[in-house]
Amino acid sequence: MELSIAIAIIVMVVFVYLYQKKKRKEQQMGNELENLIDAGDWQGVCRILMKQLILWGAALLVIILVLGWSFFYDDKFRYSSLVVLAFVAWRFISLVRLYYLSRQNAKVLQIIDENTAFNEELIANAEALLKNYNTCRISADATPQSIMQTWLDAYERGKLEGFHPVLLEIDENLIDSLAEVINDFDSFGQRQNMLLNDSLIDAKEFLRLELEDLKESYVSDGGLEEWEENVVGLDLQFEALHDFNFNCENILLVEVPVQQPWQIFAYIPFGGWNGCPEDAEHMAVAKYWHEKYDAVVAHISSCTLEYYVPQPVSVDTMSLAEEQMGYCPDILQNDINLTTLARMNQASNVWSFWWD
Repeated sequence: MELSIAIAIIVMVVFVYLYQKKKRKEQQMGNELENLIDAGDWQGVCRILMKQLILWGAALLVIILVLGWSFFYDDKFRYSSLVVLAFVAWRFISLVRLYYLSRQNAKVLQIIDENTAFNEELIANAEALLKNYNTCRISADATPQSIMQTWLDAYERGKLEGFHPVLLEIDENLIDSLAEVINDFDSFGQRQNMLLNDSLIDAKEFLRLELEDLKESYVSDGGLEEWEENVVGLDLQFEALHDFNFNCENILLVEVPVQQPWQIFAYIPFGGWNGCPEDAEHMAVAKYWHEKYDAVVAHISSCTLEYYVPQPVSVDTMSLAEEQMGYCPDILQNDINLTTLARMNQASNVWSFWWD
């Protein structure tokens, strides 16, 4: 009897010791996991969970073997083995689920890191191409309103310091177009001299002819009724534009050293593809709209130009809408029409143009 009591006490002590050790290990592992999660180290989380999966997987295998043995040789362990198997299987499945979620988080984080590195490379390439201009990176967390205010502050400062600020939206296509022109220094210099010194075309006549060609195309395809219903149309009550529209977070504020804001196209190449006007045509239109409406180019991407207008246009906005369509036929997208655009011009501080 005394021996049995002694054995029971020893077993109890060993059990308590092992249980306490297990609790300390679990607490330590929990702290490590918490620290790794806080640090965003999901690879580290996966490593810890994988160790646990191996341990619990081995335990699950042992229980399955014991259960199988009990079915053939000794059924007194069968029910207790089933209970233990259920617990171990539940724990193992829970670990599998946690490991899967951690792997997904690790993959997402890896993609984010790769995108961040790629975006950093794009911005660095743009800064290298524009090394002769003052540039400032816009935070990826900046709101459209704060970006607008940043540009407005630079715009006012530029009037005193002799530059015009432009928000460049950096992507691979824009980098390619910049590099193609800027890297050829002799050609770029000749291009600048030509754009800055040659006489500009009559922008008003250019826009009228472009609109006339568009109308002839519409009428020849669908008749005058098609033009009146689908192009002129009715006011669809679209909201006015007051902020610039960006498609990515890679934005540089570039201080272009020009005497007049429309001259930026001599420094920042844009256009000449897919129906988009040439640089000289952009410059002529920008000069015409600046003198008539005080409009200035403020945002450039690989396929988008956006103008800023200090005061929305209050009169003859249908004529302006027609000029805008002649300049950029793709402006009539997403069911917008000339009547809607004319009404939007009465309240908008931003004119947005996009070429496919």
